[in-house]
Amino acid sequence: MTKQATTKENIYKLTEFRQAGYENGISKRMDALFDLLDAILWGGSVSSIAMFNQTDPFQRKWPSVYAAVENGRLNEDWLQAYLVPKVPSRGICIFALGFKISES
Repeated sequence: MTKQATTKENIYKLTEFRQAGYENGISKRMDALFDLLDAILWGGSVSSIAMFNQTDPFQRKWPSVYAAVENGRLNEDWLQAYLVPKVPSRGICIFALGFKISES
C-alpha cells in the first residue's frame, strides 16, 4: 500500500507542476495564458470568451483574454513529453482538449 501524500506535499507538487509548465510549456503571453487557464479551471458558466476576464483568477484587463488566445504560444513537444508520464495508469482521468484551427 502506498503512503497517502499530505496536503503540504500535494501543494508542493502542484506548485512545482505549474512552475514547470510556466517556464517550459508556454513561450509567448505566458502570464495571460496562465490567467486564462486558471479562469477556465475555476469553473462556472460563461457565454463568451470575454467573460473569462470577469472571473476571480483572471487578473488582467479584458484585452488580455484575446491576446492570450491570439498570440499565446505553447511548446507542444515539451508539454507532451512532460505531461504523458504523469497520466495515472488506473482510475478515471478527465482531460481538457485543445483544438488547433488551421488558417486557410
